[in-house]
Amino acid sequence: MKRILLCCGNGIATSTIMNLKLTKELSDRGREGDFEISQCLASEAAELSGNYDICVSSIPISAEFQCPFVDATGVVLGRGTKQIYDQIENVLWPK
Repeated sequence: MKRILLCCGNGIATSTIMNLKLTKELSDRGREGDFEISQCLASEAAELSGNYDICVSSIPISAEFQCPFVDATGVVLGRGTKQIYDQIENVLWPK
């Protein structure tokens, strides 16, 4: 089971939108049941990152992460989403 940490400024609105979109996309790619998603504040993400396989953020964060970090601002904006989803999938399930 892969653990995904989603973060945004307040840990509620944007990360919830990203959660819905990422869950749908990964499920459509055949990964349903292979991952779990948690949400947090951007200010908490680096500290929590050691417990996750990847951190996906709706805002740029300059901090030291203990897991791979993906800036997924494009998911919320609807820009470059395929590349972002591909990047997330490749980190979690390398070929």
